[in-house]
Amino acid sequence: MYIVAPGLLVSGALSICCDIALISFSFLFGKGILLLKKLTDLLLSKKSDFYATVIWFGLSFAAALSEVLRGRINNYYIYKYVFFHTIDRQNLYAPYPALYGDVNHYGPLFSILIAPFALLPDFLGVMVWTLLNCLLLYYAIQQLPFEPWKKTAILWLTAIELMTNTHSMEFNGAVTAMLILSFLFARDKKEMLSTLLIMVGFWIKIYGIVGLLFFFFAKRKLRFAIWSLVWLVVLGALPMLISSPTFILNTYVDWWRVLVVKNGQNIFELLGYQNVSAMGVLMYLFGLSQEYIGVVIALGIIGCLLPYLRYYQWTSSEFQMISLASLLVFIVMFSTGSESPTFILVASGLSIWYVTTKEQLTPWGATMILIAILSSSLSTTDFVPQFIKTEFVRPYRLKAVPGLLCWCVIQYQLLTKRFVFSKERSL
Repeated sequence: MYIVAPGLLVSGALSICCDIALISFSFLFGKGILLLKKLTDLLLSKKSDFYATVIWFGLSFAAALSEVLRGRINNYYIYKYVFFHTIDRQNLYAPYPALYGDVNHYGPLFSILIAPFALLPDFLGVMVWTLLNCLLLYYAIQQLPFEPWKKTAILWLTAIELMTNTHSMEFNGAVTAMLILSFLFARDKKEMLSTLLIMVGFWIKIYGIVGLLFFFFAKRKLRFAIWSLVWLVVLGALPMLISSPTFILNTYVDWWRVLVVKNGQNIFELLGYQNVSAMGVLMYLFGLSQEYIGVVIALGIIGCLLPYLRYYQWTSSEFQMISLASLLVFIVMFSTGSESPTFILVASGLSIWYVTTKEQLTPWGATMILIAILSSSLSTTDFVPQFIKTEFVRPYRLKAVPGLLCWCVIQYQLLTKRFVFSKERSL
């Protein structure tokens, strides 16, 4: 059961929860517009920014602390020993039941990233790891070209998923931050930094490679391409500094093999912890045969890429921001490795989409985005009875349904809307 932070966190959380609850009920009785204005005023207030920040960090801190106190830091042990196994030239993907459950699925570069934390005592390592993941995503959100109240809204809408991610000690918050920052750097002629973050994501979790689509928004595309190749080679070889070239090269082969095996396991995982994606929904909710999984992924990729054919829209700030939102949601919706902690990417993408488009800033749009994000975020928490989670939410991958539907709407907008061209950096 998730721990709720005391004192100020509780008062702020209760205040917001009460407003959201009142809005939900009032819409049923036709009074939603007035209460939506109340929520808008709350979001615009100075107190909201303070409460959002405190609760955003506080929930994740409480989540990490609760896992440490209960000794449930298995994922952190996996991360920690990626570093030690790389130094000792031991297989990174073999099971080590005496050290931790499950196996590692991150690339060799992760050994460099986790090294400073692995050298700390476990309690301190977990807490610092969690804090820095949150700080990186917070920094990325604050760099977005939005008005302050919109950034605050993003914090509110992503707080629960960030807490869920933290309970698992996952790296997804940092991955989300790296994609957002690489997007912003590509737009701001900082190709070296943009491609650095993209390739870090690629060599650790593979799907970070989708950031290469930011090439279309880079003003100096040749530099973007050159730096991509440079970092591909440099970061791929970097783990050799703490191991050996032969071991690292063999490890990349092992990594590919274990990911292929993992992909097959994810597809047929019946408990509902994996493949929380478009493929999972179609398979377990609608009975789609696993033979068509490749077709679904291919259609998803095509749907993701089609808007980029509208090259005359590339310079539109709104088109760019919605494309970023689309990409964050796409990564989860079309990966068999998607699980509940990865939905921080989905919540971030939907939040960015919501505050970017004028069509969403209406009572109807606000209601829909609240339903989509909250229903997805809360579906795997203790707010939902265990019976419903085990019998419906997980087996049928219902957590993915709101994000999938919203992604289809996002793609429709990207394909059909005539975006306003603007040189303004603030939306």
